[in-house]
Amino acid sequence: MATVRVDVTRADHLADFQTIFNQVAKPYLVAATNVVKAAVQVRAPVHMGFFRNSITIKIDETAGQLTGSIYSQDNEIKVAVIEEGRSAGSRFPPVDVIMRWVQLVIKPPEKMLRSVTYLVGRKIARQGIPGRHPFKLGEQDSEAEAFQILSVDLQQELVQRL
Repeated sequence: MATVRVDVTRADHLADFQTIFNQVAKPYLVAATNVVKAAVQVRAPVHMGFFRNSITIKIDETAGQLTGSIYSQDNEIKVAVIEEGRSAGSRFPPVDVIMRWVQLVIKPPEKMLRSVTYLVGRKIARQGIPGRHPFKLGEQDSEAEAFQILSVDLQQELVQRL
């Protein structure tokens, strides 16, 4: 998570600061958030196309504060398993979710789909699944570029505008 702090040393545009800051900062926040989103998508499993395509951004402006978020619109249980994994000895995973995965990755004949899905589910329940951490790793991968946008580029633009 990045935080941008602005120290104001001139007071001649102080009354307009919030308006100017929001006008200038929002495009930079969108750019930085999109950089992180792209890095998360690169880390997302390819065979789970719905997950990768469901990753999106949201920019909120509340009480003079801008916040950028990256999140997935996919099934939240599926997203949690992709990010953090699933522990061994846990309950049997949702059949509909793993059935889609079995169709895309293993590609068994249609008449064997349920049997193969059951076997995959049993293995997952017994052995678990390691997390892929696309959000965590994507954030780490893009940290320097997002920092450049929010801390250097944005600051230079604000100095010019104020």
